[in-house]
Amino acid sequence: ELMSVRPEFIIWIPNLLLLNERVVYLGQYKHGLMTQTMIGATNVGSIDVYFDKTLKTNQKLDDYTFRIWKEKFQSTQETSFDKGEAFGEFKLGSCIVLVFEAPSTYHFAHQAGDKIRVGEKL
Repeated sequence: ELMSVRPEFIIWIPNLLLLNERVVYLGQYKHGLMTQTMIGATNVGSIDVYFDKTLKTNQKLDDYTFRIWKEKFQSTQETSFDKGEAFGEFKLGSCIVLVFEAPSTYHFAHQAGDKIRVGEKL
């Protein structure tokens, strides 16, 4: 699905972020596990990940086609990135959920609801 991810819709539609098309990448960094989930939305479902040319999003697929795509493109290919290196983009914009292990001394510089702009130092 490709529904709006505006905060109001996320509140109104249970599990909205689980319903919308998404791309999940798992990896390791110096403090442990890191995941990045890119979630498509209405009119902004096209997700472009620069190193993954097999990725095709924002396409209507039946369950059988999805199952083949999911099985065919699961990969264990290792890729590394330098800090600040471009990973990919949305064609217009949407939502990214980051989950990561951090040391006990880690403190967030931002609060929930803060806007973080492209290129902003964190």
